[in-house]
Amino acid sequence: MHSNEWVLVIFTLMSQLAVGLFVMQELYLAYRHMEDPEMRRVKKNVLYTDLVLVIIALIISFFHLGKPSNATNALSNLQSSWLSREILFLSIFTICLIIYTFIFSRSTINTLLLKLFGIFTLLSGIMFLFSMAKIYMLENAPVWNTAYTPIEFFTCSLLLGSLLLMSLIQNRLMRFDAEELSFFARRMFSLFLLITLLLVIDMGAAIYHHFIDFTPNSPGRPDSSYLPSIVKFLFLIISLIAIIFQFYNFNLKKRFTSATGISFVFVFVLIAEVIGRYMFYASYLMSGVKY
Repeated sequence: MHSNEWVLVIFTLMSQLAVGLFVMQELYLAYRHMEDPEMRRVKKNVLYTDLVLVIIALIISFFHLGKPSNATNALSNLQSSWLSREILFLSIFTICLIIYTFIFSRSTINTLLLKLFGIFTLLSGIMFLFSMAKIYMLENAPVWNTAYTPIEFFTCSLLLGSLLLMSLIQNRLMRFDAEELSFFARRMFSLFLLITLLLVIDMGAAIYHHFIDFTPNSPGRPDSSYLPSIVKFLFLIISLIAIIFQFYNFNLKKRFTSATGISFVFVFVLIAEVIGRYMFYASYLMSGVKY
């Protein structure tokens, strides 16, 4: 692939991770526990990490546009261009996230205002993912114009976001008291189950797209090696086994016994998604469709 496509790989994964992390922290870090200093430190750490991710994604997007001045031009066609809408919703998401983080970082939290901007940030993030998927669903690119594209983007966002959230809070969980652990244990069980489900969906979509629907010599499909797809699938299998083991261990002891277990799973899934995104863009180039 060209360097421009690698910029897209990094941008799409980084921005999807940022949206997924915010969605998952809204679901799993409850407002009613935010008066606890330790819980507030957990959420602050997550929000600051999310800000870093989305700002890096915005900077990377400038490289894809060629010049920063092109960002203004890209917003000039909102009525008909999904690229313009993608940039608009990413900008709204970033602004709302900054405001949300500022409100939460104050000594006295305005819960109503925080929830309001939480809703704005969630909606703009979801619309950003939807706009990103629609960019690639083109009639002249049959390899992209399938249900696999939005499924892949949304699954990747929630899966990476879930794992990063769990990675960021696992160290803190070791310091919680019995009451906090009891509350978080219930939430961690559901988060483990969600991650397992997302991994299964990701593997199923990858198998269908790369090994069934994406068959060699079929119309609009390149005759390419299956090796990267197999490697991605193996990384996801290892990640699934590892997360099941972590879930079993957490279920026995009601707490994390390792500060790095979930982080290793996150890294493995991230590598799998990088390989999958590489195949996503490479498939377009190899199909013979010209830019």
